Amino acid sequence: MITIHIPLIHRHLSDDVETYEVEGDTVGQCLTQLVKAFPLMQEAVFTDKGELHHLVEIFVNSESAHPDELACPTEDGDEVHIITLLSGG
Repeated sequence: MITIHIPLIHRHLSDDVETYEVEGDTVGQCLTQLVKAFPLMQEAVFTDKGELHHLVEIFVNSESAHPDELACPTEDGDEVHIITLLSGG
């Protein structure tokens, strides 16, 4: 199982769940499982084109998954952190 850590700013979209366990071979598969469980997370994580939102950074086991986050491999026991960058002015 892969543990996804949901940022505080998006927990209202996940019924206040802090972590969620999924199965998947890539970050993209794991995030898809997260969105299936919590459909409101779709807009927070993905664009309308199914790409990772530009304000979202993904870390796997404390290492950045950049530049190809969705294709980044995952394995049993990994921890995926969704980091949401704040913007404004």
